[in-house]
Order: sequence, then C-alpha cells, then structure tokens
Amino acid sequence: MKGLITAIVLVAGVVAAGVALAGGFVTTEETDGGAVAVTNSQANTVWAPAAVLLSFGEAATGAVTVTRVSLGRTYTLGTIGVTGALSTVWVPEAWIPFSSGDVLRVSFPAVTTAVQVVRSGG
Repeated sequence: MKGLITAIVLVAGVVAAGVALAGGFVTTEETDGGAVAVTNSQANTVWAPAAVLLSFGEAATGAVTVTRVSLGRTYTLGTIGVTGALSTVWVPEAWIPFSSGDVLRVSFPAVTTAVQVVRSGG
C-alpha cells in the first residue's frame, strides 16, 4: 500500500511539473449549482483560458456560457448549446488575457457538473 501511495504522489508530481513547464495550469471544480468562477487573484500575473471542459453527471440540455468579468463589466466570450450532452468543450478563438481581479465565469445547465478550466501563462 505504501508503494502505491508513493507511486501516485510521484505521478501527480510529474503531471504537475509537465503543466508548469508547458506554462499552463488547470483548475477543476465540481458543482450542481449551474456556475463556476475562476478569479485571477495574483497581483503580477496574467493568464488566458486555453480551454474549458465540462463533464455532466447526466445528459444535459441548455446553454453553456463563458464570460469574463473585468472592471465591473461582463463580456460574453462564447456560448455553446447542448442537447442531451454528457460533455462539451469551449476553446477561445484568441488569447484573452486575464489580469488581477478579472473573473472567468462558466454557467451551464444545473446538473452535477465537473468543470476544468485550462489556463496558459503569459
């Protein structure tokens, strides 16, 4: 058992190092609330969303909307319609920098959903 735990920790370290070397990082949230938000809370860091992946706990129908909240204003970056979907992905068409205080918000049909936000550093 101790060897298995050591192996899992080593694999997790290798994956984390690979993401760091690639200049990106992933945030994963699971919720049944219909929305998640990722805030850039770093004062001297800029990042951009590379992809948003959603995995629904059951077939979902509705709209997935990705927005940016910056300086009190909300901007829609993309909307995906889903019908009976178990998963979907949104990939931005351009590099969209998020500075300190900017928020990436993803709203989706209110079913249990795992959301991964893949970000690239700038």
